[in-house]
Amino acid sequence: MKFIYLENLPINSKILHSLKNDSENKIKTKTKLKTEEIRSLLTLISNIIYPTKPKSAIELFQEKYVEKLALGDKILNKTLQGGLPTKSGIIEIVGESAVGKSQLALQLCLMVQLPKQLGGLKGDALYLTTESFYSNRLETLKYFFMLKYGQYFDYDPCQHIYVETLIDLEMQQHYLYYYLPNILEKLPNIRLIIIDSIAFNFRGENNTLSFQERAKTLIEIASRLKEISDKKNLIVICINQVSDNINDNLLKLSNEKVPSLGLTWSNCINLRIELSRNTVNYIDNNIYEVHKTQPEIERILTVSQSSYIPYSKCKFIIRDDGIKGLKY
Repeated sequence: MKFIYLENLPINSKILHSLKNDSENKIKTKTKLKTEEIRSLLTLISNIIYPTKPKSAIELFQEKYVEKLALGDKILNKTLQGGLPTKSGIIEIVGESAVGKSQLALQLCLMVQLPKQLGGLKGDALYLTTESFYSNRLETLKYFFMLKYGQYFDYDPCQHIYVETLIDLEMQQHYLYYYLPNILEKLPNIRLIIIDSIAFNFRGENNTLSFQERAKTLIEIASRLKEISDKKNLIVICINQVSDNINDNLLKLSNEKVPSLGLTWSNCINLRIELSRNTVNYIDNNIYEVHKTQPEIERILTVSQSSYIPYSKCKFIIRDDGIKGLKY
């Protein structure tokens, strides 16, 4: 079943208002519709929501074929059983500030452009930022990326990473509900969508919604993103922040940080990748390694929630040429 807004249905405005706000008996009273007319209206709505006949088992099996996007490192790929799959709903990358979330996202924006035999999807990336875009970091990553894969490109990879800034929640909702489908029609080669971050416009002074309104909005956003991931055969990644673990009385329960947006959002995602810092620095005895300009802190990537990948984790470090997995 697809997500439908009543406003998009070809229904009289008076009837539409009644449908949105009244019970069935009130609808009959206000609109003066006969039983046959109400049945006709329900048939119209049903035909829009269910426009085709049920699919056969073989059709569903054939549609289940997915491609995978490599992360640019063998150990990370192994942890995620070969990479990030298309048609996989919502993939969340969550962690504290400066742990490597945006770094991984930028790395994927380059990897997605590689030929499929090299782990890419031969496609473009759409980067929706709600805070700031790290163009300098992308340029550094691109430099090392082109040293390794330059032979496969006759263009600048940054030309195929499209960036939009969503400055507030209203703009974010409008973009995801209405404008994004048009963008995907104009740019049909987009195979990766990244939202960095999904939580920012819901927090602090940006948030004027009640808990119920926020939950409803999150469910609507998730429904739209999942529909796009499935229909367009692409990957949707939402970067999320963490917050203190508090109860309904705003009392802190522990020192442990938890993903923002609460249980409602956690129930919407299909894969959660947690990034965290380790307590030790990484020491590399390779004297020929040149792609490091600062002390390297070990970090941990954990697949903590998934409907198709078992719990797994690996250590990694961040270098000038990208994220590198470490063996335990």
